Amino acid sequence: VIDKYKPNLLENGDLIFADAAEDETVGKAVEVDGKTNEYIVAGLHTIVARPRRKMAKFFWGYYINSSIYHNQLLRLMQGTKVASISKSNLQKTCIAYPDNFAEQQKLGTFFKQLDNTI
Repeated sequence: VIDKYKPNLLENGDLIFADAAEDETVGKAVEVDGKTNEYIVAGLHTIVARPRRKMAKFFWGYYINSSIYHNQLLRLMQGTKVASISKSNLQKTCIAYPDNFAEQQKLGTFFKQLDNTI
């Protein structure tokens, strides 16, 4: 039975975007981390993204939630009372990141430590 759902199972490093909200939190995302052998799928009103190449832990999630990225989404949202973003509009965004994996690690670790301190 699980084979039927394998394409939808989440993996560490996947991003889960909120595709609808009543405010500008549309497009905010969480990075899957700490998953071991559990079978996990995303819920309703979410869009899952998986990087094509390996990204450093935490970097991807912090970058996607940064204002520099999220501001791109504001012009792509649709709706008045409930705003939403489509998968096709997410694909129109520009993603810029350091190619250097060690740099990604340092940035991700820094923001994670800052989060923990706050």
